[in-house]
Amino acid sequence: MLPTRVGLVFRLVIAASIGLAATASAQFDQLVWHYSTPSGSGAGFLAPGFMIVTGPDCDGCCFNSLNQFFTVAPFDMRVMVEVDFDNNDKLPVEGADAAAFVVEGVMTSITGGCTGCYAAFDVPAGKTFGLGAWSFDCNAGPGTVSFTNLQIEPTPASAVVTGDQS
Repeated sequence: MLPTRVGLVFRLVIAASIGLAATASAQFDQLVWHYSTPSGSGAGFLAPGFMIVTGPDCDGCCFNSLNQFFTVAPFDMRVMVEVDFDNNDKLPVEGADAAAFVVEGVMTSITGGCTGCYAAFDVPAGKTFGLGAWSFDCNAGPGTVSFTNLQIEPTPASAVVTGDQS
């Protein structure tokens, strides 16, 4: 049997490790997300440990459209997330549907059949960013993307040195 003090420390370390593991793998619930579907088609589902977005598909009713969950960065951060994208398009044209992330209105698509890919990007404090499914043609079937293993790390503020550097 462990001495009381060592046993208590051991139990606290285990409890802290379990708490950190849960936070690290379930950080979607640490931010306030909003859903956007400009075309009115597609769907989004958000849970503490994952996010699923089905892209727009409405027989060509839209063009270059993104369904996404978006939020505002509370501090300078690096966002890392696992991406699994399924292109359900009946006419699978390369690059017509893709998973995507957006930082302050600038979208970056993650093209191809991305399974187990990771996306990493930086977001300045107070700026909007999002995760979603994009479609160029909104036709012939939507793409569906699952985002898991969200990791958020603070990024250091950039330093500016002024004055005499001699």
